[in-house]
Amino acid sequence: MKKILLLFLWLLGLITACSNEMPEQSDSLFWKNSLIAYFSCTGNTAEVAHRIAAQTASVLYEIIPLNPYTQEDLAYETDCRANREQNDPTARPAISATVEDISKYDIVMIGYPIWCGKLPKIIYTFMDTYDLSGKTILPFCTSGGSDISMSVDEIRQQEGEATVLEGKRFSKNASKADINAWLKTIANHLEEKTKMQISIKNDQYEIIYQLNASLAAKELVAQLPLTVPIEPFSNNEMIFYPPRKLNVADAPFSDGQIGSLSYYAPWGDVVLFYAPCPPNNRLYEIGEILSGTENIHKLTGTVTISVVERRIKG
Repeated sequence: MKKILLLFLWLLGLITACSNEMPEQSDSLFWKNSLIAYFSCTGNTAEVAHRIAAQTASVLYEIIPLNPYTQEDLAYETDCRANREQNDPTARPAISATVEDISKYDIVMIGYPIWCGKLPKIIYTFMDTYDLSGKTILPFCTSGGSDISMSVDEIRQQEGEATVLEGKRFSKNASKADINAWLKTIANHLEEKTKMQISIKNDQYEIIYQLNASLAAKELVAQLPLTVPIEPFSNNEMIFYPPRKLNVADAPFSDGQIGSLSYYAPWGDVVLFYAPCPPNNRLYEIGEILSGTENIHKLTGTVTISVVERRIKG
């Protein structure tokens, strides 16, 4: 009996030890369809990328140059290959491997070292190769002291159809706690943002809007889900009427541009613009389009309007 008890205690201790060694994973479902694409020459960025993957269960993809960088290529105090590439706007170093079906990823985390204060040109190759429009891009870098902001601006300029979040600079010794705190901050931001995304769809087409923080937008969300008629008005908009009027006290005026989701206070109708509208000081903006601009004018009959449960695929 004593031997059985000792064996039980030993097994219990073994299980506890194993569980303590397992990486703590972020509790957000947003990482389910995420890719970590990273470029690393010295191993610093690779180490951070693997730690992020351990906490998110994201798919790892290493951006490996077809022509690997040597120590001489990275001798920054000389006229080295890295410096020449960074000073050449057209430089696009070739990549040796490909991502399998990037369309299945909603979040793409891009990791890289900072070179000459900027994005390594091989990251441009990656962005040129794959269609990242509509995705959420989460940059991270490793650097001894250079800030990440300039490289994030480069990504935003390159990926105008994607949502590029603020990046994070890590040291090569970034702890699990540092990484997890950053991931939780990002997840909370994404979760909060999706609470204010709505879908307007009929049997064939769906339009997704990001609402702003106005009272009018929040009051519209409070009335959802709705099933209402939608109808064309003039030659530039589709309109529907929510059951209750919206409070426009803090809503900004609408510019009436394509993709604007607006509210015309005198009539109490929500307006989906598919062509521009002249300025009107009784027209208020409550959101902007995320996808489906080309199908706005095709919404006919009855539409269902609901909060997008998760824009990131689950």
